[in-house]
Amino acid sequence: MVRRLFFVCGIAAVLLYVAAVITGGVLRPGYNHLSMAISELIETGAPNKALLDGLFIAYNALLIIFAWALGMTVRGGSGLSVSGAAVLAAVGALGLAMTIFFPMDPRGSAATLTGTLHLVVAGALSLGSILSILFLALGSKDRDAFWTYSMVSFVLVLVAGAFAAYTAARGSPLMGLAERLTIGLFLQWVAGTSGRLIKDDLGR
Repeated sequence: MVRRLFFVCGIAAVLLYVAAVITGGVLRPGYNHLSMAISELIETGAPNKALLDGLFIAYNALLIIFAWALGMTVRGGSGLSVSGAAVLAAVGALGLAMTIFFPMDPRGSAATLTGTLHLVVAGALSLGSILSILFLALGSKDRDAFWTYSMVSFVLVLVAGAFAAYTAARGSPLMGLAERLTIGLFLQWVAGTSGRLIKDDLGR
């Protein structure tokens, strides 16, 4: 029962992230989900920053707890599976660091060391999100429907991530949409993996 609660943290994290983004957009006049980055909701000097920081911190904490529970489940398996869970935990840790210590520089402002490090951490976080899916899929002993689901999710996140990077580099008005597509694909995999673990635990 306790372990199941840890598995539920995956779904709870996803719901909290979505709630944070929606809430931030509603509370900030003029915010455009299609063209603006999610990080702009909690950039330096952003309105409602304290509230949204708290929501994103809670999301990352829940993701780390879920990754730990996932790691305990696969620790008797392959090294790739264990590495995948560890990378997922690192994604949560990087998310915490980015939220607390490295907020984004506001658009049009002079670049700061903190803002530059935000971009570096964001890049590492994106790579970790992709690798966590890949490692956990490749480390699975079963080539079942869930393995296929994970591999498809990996490919979709990889393609969407490349598109998001392209739109960001070009300053595209669809940059926000591309970012949300990439993050959304990752989050649906987290929720799907959480649901699979809960189902397996209920069947014991």
